[in-house]
Amino acid sequence: MHEIFHRDHLRPDRARQAYALARLHDPTLTLHQWTGLVRQWTRGQKRRWGVIGIKDARGYLHALFSYRLDNRLSGGKVLHVSDLIVAHLPGQAIYSAIVKEIMHLARETGCASILVELARRSGKQTESAIRNAFAGAGYASRPLPVFLCERLGIGRSALN
Repeated sequence: MHEIFHRDHLRPDRARQAYALARLHDPTLTLHQWTGLVRQWTRGQKRRWGVIGIKDARGYLHALFSYRLDNRLSGGKVLHVSDLIVAHLPGQAIYSAIVKEIMHLARETGCASILVELARRSGKQTESAIRNAFAGAGYASRPLPVFLCERLGIGRSALN
């Protein structure tokens, strides 16, 4: 089956391509600020943090998120996903692609759990779409706990 979307590890030299999408999240963001953020997010230990873009077959970017790997006091690693920016498209395909890449990244990095942090401006539509995409991915049948929370820890709710 041909995949509609695929992941792309965003690098500083390609940050400009994602700038329009980043401005959907924060219209006051300048190109200079954005390239600095991407540089900061992609610097350091390989695979401990970064930015993932979700592109279609034509190379158009439709979503992106930053991630980092944290260690939990109770043991194991947690994949912390934040700065999720999605260009709203009809249907659930983009959200399914995002969740597929989050789950792939968690398995690839040996994470015991996933925390998806949504900006307060994300709205109920995005939260609901992400919940549905995790449910559709069968997360409940896996031993990988997934949590959704609003930035600043407000309104934290487990997806189990």
